[in-house]
Amino acid sequence: MPDILIKKLSTELHSRLKDEAKKHHRSMNKEIIAMLEDVLMNGESRPELPKPLYIAEPIDDDFINKAKRSGRE
Repeated sequence: MPDILIKKLSTELHSRLKDEAKKHHRSMNKEIIAMLEDVLMNGESRPELPKPLYIAEPIDDDFINKAKRSGRE
C-alpha cells in the first residue's frame, strides 16, 4: 500500500485534524484517509473553512482603475 508524507502542515490545520480524529475515535492517519475517501471516492463536497478577508479600502471604480494601472506607469 502506498504511503504519503504531508509537509509544511500549519499548526492550526494540525490541531483541527487532531480534534476531528479524536471526535471520530480514529488515528490522525485514519482520519485523513476517511476525509480523502469522502471527498474523492464518495463525491462529498469539501468542508468550507473560514477564509480571512482583509480589505484596506473600498472596492470602487477608483480602486479598480488603480489596480489596472499598477505596474504600467
